[in-house]
Amino acid sequence: IINKKLSPKQIFPFMVHMSTFNNTLLEETFNNLNIIYILRDPLFILETYSSYLDRINSDPREFTPKINFNGIEIPWYAKNWENEYLKINNTEKSIVLVEKCLDLLINKLNNNYKKFNLYKILFFEDLVKNTDNKFYELEKIFGQGYYENYFKYIKKKNKIPRSNEIVLEGFWKRYTFKNQSRQGDNEEKIIKRVKKDVSEEYFNKLLKLRKKYNKIKYKFKNI
Repeated sequence: IINKKLSPKQIFPFMVHMSTFNNTLLEETFNNLNIIYILRDPLFILETYSSYLDRINSDPREFTPKINFNGIEIPWYAKNWENEYLKINNTEKSIVLVEKCLDLLINKLNNNYKKFNLYKILFFEDLVKNTDNKFYELEKIFGQGYYENYFKYIKKKNKIPRSNEIVLEGFWKRYTFKNQSRQGDNEEKIIKRVKKDVSEEYFNKLLKLRKKYNKIKYKFKNI
């Protein structure tokens, strides 16, 4: 119904979070599809991921699909690393999760290079520091126009554009790690905090993950 009746007449947006990292269901289902991936330096999203994990088995409004492992319900994305998932803390889980998502995306893009016209890859660092140019790039893809006043309102609400990448209080404040204020936290401060919270093994994994992210950013910056 969406493909035949709705999408030919108007843009029909989906927000699918991580579901397009590991499958091509949407590409195979819909015509005239554009998929936008927005990626960010893993360091700056770990605490948000970590604080969210506790909601999965406690919040009745949280609908992450589960798998049953030895009688324990765990998120679907822990499949094939269930034992590790149950042994490590939330920050360590988040490091593994982001690593696996990046690997899935790299594999997907490498195997679908002929379909790159479907994908637009944006990096958070560019969005917050070069907001207008990145917005206009997206506007050209959809060609639907926009309300200038509302665009200005959204930028003001999210405190963009910014001169740097420090974490600011914003719309997602309720997901901050252990209710900590993140007003003005910079890279050095977050690294110190994460290092205290994880084992040396996972901290080194994080360092490698950030290098991998930067390679992805260099390779796919113009897609």
